[in-house]
Amino acid sequence: MLELKVAAWNIRGANNLDKQNEVKNLIQEEHLCICDVLETHLKTKIVNNVSNYIFNNWDWISNVKYNPNSCRIVVGWDTNKVRMMVLHMTKQVILCLVETVVDRTKFYCSFVYASNSGVERRRLWADLVGHRALISQQPLVILGDFNVTLKVNEHSAGGSYMSDEMTELQNCVNHIEVEDLCNTGFHFTWTKFLKNSNCDVLKKLDMILANEEFISRFSSVHAIFQP
Repeated sequence: MLELKVAAWNIRGANNLDKQNEVKNLIQEEHLCICDVLETHLKTKIVNNVSNYIFNNWDWISNVKYNPNSCRIVVGWDTNKVRMMVLHMTKQVILCLVETVVDRTKFYCSFVYASNSGVERRRLWADLVGHRALISQQPLVILGDFNVTLKVNEHSAGGSYMSDEMTELQNCVNHIEVEDLCNTGFHFTWTKFLKNSNCDVLKKLDMILANEEFISRFSSVHAIFQP
């Protein structure tokens, strides 16, 4: 089977050329088949030009119509390796059916960029539960930025306190029967001040979740969290 490499990256704004070139370099250096760019901050009038520049001869989609002043999710894919069909889209998630060109292996993939608002995230959790009902027992992987930690050890402050928002995410994960993929690399994926070396608040907000059918069918699947 084709080695399928998928990346999700919260770029924190893709308006400048340096950021755009960083994504292009990641695609080339990692030989990606699919690249999910989050928190692009792109406005409707420029999202086409920027996405065409980043993805070149790839196909791509965005959910800019739900956030015309600050596009949240742009996903590009190599049409020589995979086909993708959008099944459902909101301001926080895009659900796609992915099929490899070589052997026509199929799986479902949800690309997530959750809201900063706990109230809005409840809509996302409901959407993910709905996706689970739609695809039944078919292989499913969910990746992106969830803007809330799943476990207490995913915050640098540690402790044993489970917030209501964490509990809501855990309930969603349990309901749709997915689990965090085994991973290597960095445990914490977010800090508020990227350029402040003294910032000691770290969280794991980025996740890759998969159901049992996905893990069983793709036995060598694994996740890597890069700096």
